[in-house]
Amino acid sequence: MSLAAYTDIKGWNQIAGSINCYSHRACALDSASDVDKNGSIQKRSSTSDAWGGAMQQGTGWYYVEGTVTVPYVSGQGSNYAVSAWVGIDGWSCNNAILQTGINIYGDGTLGGWTQWYPSPSKWYDTRLSFQAGDNIRMTVSASSATDGTTTLTNLRTGQTVTQQWYGMAPICGNTAEWIVEDFTGYDGYHVPLANFGSIPFYNTVASGNRGNVNAVGADIVNIVVNGRYKTDCGSNQNGVQCNYLN
Repeated sequence: MSLAAYTDIKGWNQIAGSINCYSHRACALDSASDVDKNGSIQKRSSTSDAWGGAMQQGTGWYYVEGTVTVPYVSGQGSNYAVSAWVGIDGWSCNNAILQTGINIYGDGTLGGWTQWYPSPSKWYDTRLSFQAGDNIRMTVSASSATDGTTTLTNLRTGQTVTQQWYGMAPICGNTAEWIVEDFTGYDGYHVPLANFGSIPFYNTVASGNRGNVNAVGADIVNIVVNGRYKTDCGSNQNGVQCNYLN
């Protein structure tokens, strides 16, 4: 599929099924000791079979924002994919997650989605039009433990899509997250992780009982598959970045 502006998603129902209610839930594996102490970017404090990125720990998180630059991905097949999102909870408290993000498929297909886990993830009612190289601002905002709003905005075109959530499973507000994910498909297995090159999150903001913070000092997590690191993620005052590792 061309990397031109996204207008449709092939196999809408099948792909929608592939981001089912299990797709964006963390599964921590262990802690890693190889923290990079030579630079300003913190790295590899824990690992997961699904998540790579940064998490601010605390309590009362109710707002998370980040802007992602959509990577150029093509020639890998539509079964390969990666998701980039911002959210609240799903790590230390995984009974509920409020999140929104984008999926990038190996053939260049793109889609914007939202989820209040354990309800299934869904595409926005109005499809977000975007292409590789665009900057997509993502926000999640919880007005209570069970109500909230998610938005995606294409900063190139100005288009914004919004989802209101009411009466959902209560979130804990324990972690604010900027995540790259190898999500679980409709068959219950992780999709093959697409080679996404690099995914940066800029303008990272989280609001909670600690006030307004950025990604400095966040806990870092990396995706590990069959004992091999698949991401190299870090955070600093400029945001969060995850690089794909072969």
